[in-house]
Amino acid sequence: MQPIKTPTKPDRPVDGEAAEGTILIIDDDASILRVGARTLGRIGFAVLCAKRGARGIELCREHAGELEAVMVDLSMPDMDGAQVVRAIRQFDREVPVFICSGHDAEEAKRRVGDAAVDAFIQKPYSRATLLAHLRPA
Repeated sequence: MQPIKTPTKPDRPVDGEAAEGTILIIDDDASILRVGARTLGRIGFAVLCAKRGARGIELCREHAGELEAVMVDLSMPDMDGAQVVRAIRQFDREVPVFICSGHDAEEAKRRVGDAAVDAFIQKPYSRATLLAHLRPA
């Protein structure tokens, strides 16, 4: 799957919402990638999407230093979220990484273990939830 690059100019910013920078979403669910890219694009972020963990790691390496954050699905068929995070942390310890899952936070923490994750985002996530994590007050 080719990365989806959304426009960096928000088409419908809400008061104080406009953002900039690039977010990488790694998720095996195409509908999550579409909705995430559209939601983040409307806020003003450029978005790169990867449907497989290995491709997400490649994109993270290719765009090292350019990413505002990486959102990683906890459960994917080729690599689980913890494996993806550990691989990313081998070459980038600075980029914020969020584990996203339909599982509850305790289950996600148990499965991620010692992987260096900045936060957990419950699926399905809302625009407000994304903003809270990507633009903390």
